[in-house]
Amino acid sequence: DLKMLAVMRDTTLSIKSRAGTFGYAIPSQIARMLYLFLCSDFSWTKAIHMAAVRQFIESLKVIFATDVKGASGIANELVKELDELLRRTAR
Repeated sequence: DLKMLAVMRDTTLSIKSRAGTFGYAIPSQIARMLYLFLCSDFSWTKAIHMAAVRQFIESLKVIFATDVKGASGIANELVKELDELLRRTAR
């Protein structure tokens, strides 16, 4: 599990960096949020944590599939919702 967690952290950090390099500010921000969650509050044993990680992954898929680069109303709302998810999940 520790190896998989390290892979998840490395992957999210890579997504954050690469997305930012190519002008994808929102995916970079979302990946950063996920990375910080994985480094601080995440636990394999909590189903709600696994659900949160899945939600972040699905959000990134949608953002990349729809080619959202900068901040828009929908993208900003998504970031707010993911931030709130982390606040609820970290408790």
